[in-house]
Amino acid sequence: MFPDRVGRVILDGVLDPEKYGNRKPMKWAEVDVYDVDFALKSWTEACAGSQNCRFSTRNDTSSTLLTKIDTILNTAYEKYDGSITAIDNLDWSYDTIAALMQALLGSTMMVDHIGSILHASEQYLFNLTQLSGKVEPSNISFPMGKSPYNTMPSYGVVPPDVLSNIAVAVFCGDTVDDGSTTTEDVFKETIRISQSVSRIFGSLYPLHGPRALCHKWTSRAVERLPQKFNKQPKNVVLVLSTMADPITPYYSARRLASSNMLGSKARLVRLNSIGHSSFSNNSTCIFEVVKKFVDGTPPDDAGNDEADVTCNIEQTVFGAVPPTWAQFQFTQTHDESSNSARLGTSYSLFFLFASAALLLLR
Repeated sequence: MFPDRVGRVILDGVLDPEKYGNRKPMKWAEVDVYDVDFALKSWTEACAGSQNCRFSTRNDTSSTLLTKIDTILNTAYEKYDGSITAIDNLDWSYDTIAALMQALLGSTMMVDHIGSILHASEQYLFNLTQLSGKVEPSNISFPMGKSPYNTMPSYGVVPPDVLSNIAVAVFCGDTVDDGSTTTEDVFKETIRISQSVSRIFGSLYPLHGPRALCHKWTSRAVERLPQKFNKQPKNVVLVLSTMADPITPYYSARRLASSNMLGSKARLVRLNSIGHSSFSNNSTCIFEVVKKFVDGTPPDDAGNDEADVTCNIEQTVFGAVPPTWAQFQFTQTHDESSNSARLGTSYSLFFLFASAALLLLR
């Protein structure tokens, strides 16, 4: 990290480099969905009863909204046969609805559209059930005007399919050679994850991300992440995360900043909100912490593995912040030494590079 030249390092949206460097991709695949169910639950807490959330009525609670979501997804799974195409060629399959929810949970600019998607899905699937599969797309009201797929960010002139190929090459090339894993193993692990880790999103990530292809990727990078992470940086590193990041879970940031890794050379800052990376939300607290750090004053070390600084947001896209967000308490659910510890993300290498801010002082 060029300690004599790099004075400030900020990591926001963090993967676990030890697992990335040492574990076969499917041995920690469950980390891809570690926070997604919790992020969705937190979203329903913000949406419930708000007149600004299209999916909610005045009397709805988080629990009733989660039940409605279950009903929509179950109906999509049981009734949608793939023969009907709706607005902007967007289908209403289980996979599509769940994948859109997951993608939008990562962006504060888009998270309010989850309600629109669920409302439109509810309309469409209800009509599909009542009319035995014959529905005209023009009868479905979609408040966003276009399918959310068309609002996803583009990456310059690089076509999305090429970007996916690049992701496979980079991710698999930097991982452990996975020659002993079979395609059958990939499917079995996906089933396990969907049954025991994330019942809504567990079947999506492992098969849709690059890690499911790594056992067939024969090349490995000459220079890879080191297998041992027993060195600490010269200067303090600021590690940021939201409490419910659907892409890079808080657990990863916490472990990176723990005494087992960066220890006293890290300061962990947690934002009690959903979204991918702390800057997915507006927070005066986060802004002030980062500004002071860049100016040369890191937060005080709490002396344990919990957050050194806890920040809240001023409001959600629906209005007031749910009290449960500020009351968040981290609960370790897996042994960190387990082969299936919930850390990392399938696209984490890209997000780490995109989220790390290196300020060269010399």
